[in-house]
Amino acid sequence: MTKKIGISLPDDLHAWIVGEIEDGRADSVSGLIADALEALRGQDALEQLVSGMEEEIGELGPEERADVDAWMEEAGRAAEEARRRRESRERESSRRPGEAA
Repeated sequence: MTKKIGISLPDDLHAWIVGEIEDGRADSVSGLIADALEALRGQDALEQLVSGMEEEIGELGPEERADVDAWMEEAGRAAEEARRRRESRERESSRRPGEAA
């Protein structure tokens, strides 16, 4: 289920989104914003997990913090790859039978 809403964006951010769509890296403004918010929500969940761990076991040292940062970076890459695969599937399914790519 989706909810249609209206948002305001700075001109430069809107121009960047339009460029992403024109270059084929995003299917729509709504899709790009939804993907970005999903990634942000995932990052927030990971940060909350780390905070909870720190409450239980104490503050993480530099090595542990570096591991967490690496996990967050990897999670971001995985989310981006998943978004690209989903968009590719959506583009494929929206084509008519026999239509060329």
